[in-house]
Amino acid sequence: MVSDETLAETLQAYRDPRECADRMIELALRGGGPDNITCIVADVMDIDFGEVAPIMGGSVGDGSEIGPLPDSAAARASATTLTRTAPQPLVPPVPAPVARRRSRLRLWLAVIVALIVLVGGGILARIWVMQQYYVGADGQQVAIFQGVGGEVLGLPLHQVSERSDIALNDLPETDRSAVRAGITTADGITGARSIVERLRDRMLAPCPEPEPLPTRRRSRRSARSRRCRCPACRRSTPRRCPPRDARARDELPVGELMAAPDLRAGPTPSTPAPPTLPTGRGIELVLLGFAAVIVTCALVLVEANQEQELTRALIFVGLAYLGLFTIAHFAVRRFAPYADPLILPCVAVLNGLGLVMIHRLDLAEADRAAALGREAPTELISRQVAWTAIGLVLFVAVLWVIRDHRTIARYAYTAGFAGLVLLALPGLLPSSISEVNGAKLWIRVGPVGIQPGEFAKILLIVFFAAFLMQKRDLFTTAGRRILGIEFPRPRDLGPLLLAWGLSVGVLVLERDLGTSLLFFGIVLVLLYAATERVSWLLVGLAFFLGGCVIAYQLFSHVRVRVQVWIDPFADFEGTGFQIGQALFGLGTGGVGGTGLGAGRPDLVPYAESDFMLSSLGEELGLIGLAAILVVYLVLITRGLRSALAVRDSFGKLLATGLAFTLALQVFIVIGGASKLIPLTGLTLPFLSYGGSSLVANYALVALLLRISNAARAPLPRRPATPLPPIADAGTELVERPR
Repeated sequence: MVSDETLAETLQAYRDPRECADRMIELALRGGGPDNITCIVADVMDIDFGEVAPIMGGSVGDGSEIGPLPDSAAARASATTLTRTAPQPLVPPVPAPVARRRSRLRLWLAVIVALIVLVGGGILARIWVMQQYYVGADGQQVAIFQGVGGEVLGLPLHQVSERSDIALNDLPETDRSAVRAGITTADGITGARSIVERLRDRMLAPCPEPEPLPTRRRSRRSARSRRCRCPACRRSTPRRCPPRDARARDELPVGELMAAPDLRAGPTPSTPAPPTLPTGRGIELVLLGFAAVIVTCALVLVEANQEQELTRALIFVGLAYLGLFTIAHFAVRRFAPYADPLILPCVAVLNGLGLVMIHRLDLAEADRAAALGREAPTELISRQVAWTAIGLVLFVAVLWVIRDHRTIARYAYTAGFAGLVLLALPGLLPSSISEVNGAKLWIRVGPVGIQPGEFAKILLIVFFAAFLMQKRDLFTTAGRRILGIEFPRPRDLGPLLLAWGLSVGVLVLERDLGTSLLFFGIVLVLLYAATERVSWLLVGLAFFLGGCVIAYQLFSHVRVRVQVWIDPFADFEGTGFQIGQALFGLGTGGVGGTGLGAGRPDLVPYAESDFMLSSLGEELGLIGLAAILVVYLVLITRGLRSALAVRDSFGKLLATGLAFTLALQVFIVIGGASKLIPLTGLTLPFLSYGGSSLVANYALVALLLRISNAARAPLPRRPATPLPPIADAGTELVERPR
């Protein structure tokens, strides 16, 4: 069942006898042993603790220790034994380093809780502040401010929301003082606009042209001495005069951010306030704060279960996560203010959980290397944080450069050509710089490697979206009708044949089943979205089944994948070891999971990339996996919702292709790890370790946000052009059609 080498490695890896025994029993069960397995591990110690009474455990114990499994041979044996009182053992005192370690852990937990409370309170305070509006002075102009007056640590708590055309000098003195002090409102932006309209009604009117003084002889000096004809001022120089009914009006009170009751009467019927659409950035900020709390708590649990203390890696990962997504939030607020507020928080949660799990696997690999006396492996968490930073830089760059998604359609054929080059390049390069684990997907230059196929899929989606938009009428032409379904004409099958040929080419040149399946599925869905005809799905399914049969007959690696899918335990120590260990891990997790840091996901090869699902399933259980799938579902649904809401056809097809790419990739990875479909080698978006996939997916999300911003943004208002009088209007002669 279990080899001697595995037993020796387990004895070296575990210092605690109980953990070592549990691990050996787990290995025996995974190796196909019976239920009744007995394992005895003796810990030889040179420390003399004096006379210690023996501790009876297992089936002969008194039940104070962990009992046997129910409905087992050990349980039945323990039921027949006599109940006895076990003597109390002499417990040695806890060493001082362990006590210090526990106190340090409590201190770190207190610091983390305090930081979470401070960050959460700051986020809530900012949300409340940004919901306040008041009317104040921006230089010499009247403006509407968002926030409250004052500063904190030199940082203002307000910003200009709208500027009006009212100058302070055009207002009476009392109104001027009130505006400088600030006039608050409880009705939001609508109440602030009504205050501005009331101030516009109270503006000083300009004095009429003054008349010269009555003198017999006019000189240059007397010509300049003029008397204002306005009875309200009687000044010698023309100024702006107060309205004649100024005394009948209520004056604005002067005070600190004091509101005037007469200015809150509502907007004037002649100038109604335009409706405002919420941007959703406040909701996005709250959800990002909630995601930060989840990721921080997960990091604390991993550190506490693995290291029994909190290390500097927690501060590094936590601060990097907060800083990067804070920058991403402000970039969305600046370049796509009306974008969907749920897309970025979903991405943040998934990326954060991926960082937590990669850090957890790093700690497990470091512990194993230390137990075997080997050098600690390179930490993957630092590289993944660096790739996250690069991905967010590309994310911000895409939002900044592409201000309108419709401009991409101009470069559709260029994008298609570049996508084909990137897709085929690794298969044409020598295996020394492109092949990893039998698949030619990489371009390696020294220690750095990228997968150009991850970027090729986005470029090809852009090409097919623009192409199908232009040729939509061609593909919707009715063909032959078979069994009540109108099938396309044979000459219109060009795009589908091209996609099928490219998928087979990828399978031949690069030996990558996942990329070929993903690419063909994307093109098929775009065809269905453009034509709304089920016949395209049926024809595509026929092509897919034919390609599967051909690939199984011609390619040996495809046959191996199918055989492992059918029975992974036929060659458990060989080709079926990876999927077999993943299934054992999912079974170990059960419904609730073992807890973050308390499982053994490191036993699965490539647990950080191909089998991230089994790692999460073992420690989070079915409940945790269901929550992660719900996050994916929300992300994909919001992308498809943006496709439905956007007004142009190219945006609809592009958003559909991008959202379905995420959906199909998640389905392929989860199906392969759970033995629903054969393994393909793809990775979970934003969760698995990998630089190219992470960076390309951030570019994909940036395009989705740009499309959702165009879908949710208000339409621009054109100024109404005054119509000429009916007498001056031209006459247009309309001829009756013949």
